Amino acid sequence: MKKRRAGHVIALSAILVQAPRIVLAFLAADHQPVAPSIERVLLVVTGIGTAVVLTGGNLYLAHTVATVRRWRRLLVPIWIVVLAASGTLTVPMIAAGLTGRTLPAVLSSSAAAWAWAGLAAVAHELTAAGCILAGAAG
Repeated sequence: MKKRRAGHVIALSAILVQAPRIVLAFLAADHQPVAPSIERVLLVVTGIGTAVVLTGGNLYLAHTVATVRRWRRLLVPIWIVVLAASGTLTVPMIAAGLTGRTLPAVLSSSAAAWAWAGLAAVAHELTAAGCILAGAAG
């Protein structure tokens, strides 16, 4: 039961991570101003939460894949996709830091920026889904 609960906690965290982004998106769509300090706090919470969900989710999925036979063939590709998503989000930021540039400068093309943003928006959702499935497999 503890193992299943861990998957649910990670999934719930993923929902809570997305909430500040959705609030900001809808306020922007309705042309409602948000104080920069409040926006910063919401984005910092989202960033920290995303890191916790992706790293905790990767660990949880890895542990489940290693210890459970049920649905392993489904969980392995999910785990690999989550690992790839986490790496894909992190690599441009590391490259930006190493070269002294900003993330937008590293993601200089519109296609790269949209791809990175799309992945940032769905990576934790995929991780949450994988963790729920992993909890059920346990």
